[in-house]
Amino acid sequence: RMINRYNIFVWSLLTFLVCFAIYLCLLTIRNKLDEMNLHFIVAFLLNNIIIVAIFSIFIFIINAIYGSIKSPLNNELNSYLGTFRLRRFAHFETEKLSFDLSNRTITPQKTIINKANRSLLTLTLTYDKNEVLLRWKLPANHESQKKLKELFPSIKTELQTIDPSLSFTDITNKKGRWYHAKGYYL
Repeated sequence: RMINRYNIFVWSLLTFLVCFAIYLCLLTIRNKLDEMNLHFIVAFLLNNIIIVAIFSIFIFIINAIYGSIKSPLNNELNSYLGTFRLRRFAHFETEKLSFDLSNRTITPQKTIINKANRSLLTLTLTYDKNEVLLRWKLPANHESQKKLKELFPSIKTELQTIDPSLSFTDITNKKGRWYHAKGYYL
């Protein structure tokens, strides 16, 4: 389930910011493009960028309203920040991209790491009134699951550093590939 409130929040905000940047760039070069009789292309692009930006802000606002109805704003912000910190912590570094096409082989180890990193899109930390819930869907292949399960004790320690007022259970299998842990206020 890669569609979660955190991903919607990030992607709608990112889409809006990119549209805004492109819009500003098009406005700055609009006169040059009008001189080359490309004003119809500029108008088309500006109109479509505005539509996409408005749609992304609409999705952002709906997500924020849904989140504020479900839980207080403080819990929503803690959920977003906690999810962000956990995803950064659990991310596996891969070697830097090079522009040398002859050396662009994909090894099995890179594939395992890529699948493990992709599963981070399902990792969420949700603050409720009395508890905090960590949910994570691990990838289907055994090697990536094994690599991620090795991180579980470190993730539990990181959860304790994110919010020291919480005591977390071990990360356990809930159903299928879904794993979870609960944190209770001390």
